[in-house]
Amino acid sequence: MTTSDQTMQELIEGNCRFVNSFKERARQSGYGSVKVSPHPRPQAVVLCCCDLGIPPEIIFDQCLGSLVTVRTAANVVDEQAVDVIKYMAEQYGVSLVVVVGHHNCNAVAAAIQTGQASGDLDKAIKHTRLSLRRSGNHAVARAVQANVQEAVHHLRTRQADLAELVKHNDLFIVGAIYNPQNGKVEFTQ
Repeated sequence: MTTSDQTMQELIEGNCRFVNSFKERARQSGYGSVKVSPHPRPQAVVLCCCDLGIPPEIIFDQCLGSLVTVRTAANVVDEQAVDVIKYMAEQYGVSLVVVVGHHNCNAVAAAIQTGQASGDLDKAIKHTRLSLRRSGNHAVARAVQANVQEAVHHLRTRQADLAELVKHNDLFIVGAIYNPQNGKVEFTQ
């Protein structure tokens, strides 16, 4: 099992623990006690939306310091996100990047409803906007999924340094969707 496989398995198991205790934690202020990693070497980079609401360390039941979190509107890949991912992979040997979208993303919903979004977000969802408007109630959910897929594709193929790491199996990039109603993260690939 590779390091990225082990780290992903830890995230999946951590999310299962989170989901199993979701109702109890929801009653607690601050979602319970905070754990700090005894080894401050990050295991993964999580690119997520700035309005996600809950830190990835809580969603995946990981110690603080074990994940590096990059937040952008609608988890859009921007220059800073690429720089952080590249730095963490090259300098710290981080081998897993998880792009996390979430149900009812306000940035994606606004882009669909108004037909306008800023810069990279507009590029990320432009190709799906028309069909999504026609699809009805699930438009935002489908746009969130498409947006995550676009971000993963962008990181894997359009960033030369990252693409090289992916090609040599030194970096694994995966997408995921978080459901704040039940705490579950569904991984996509």
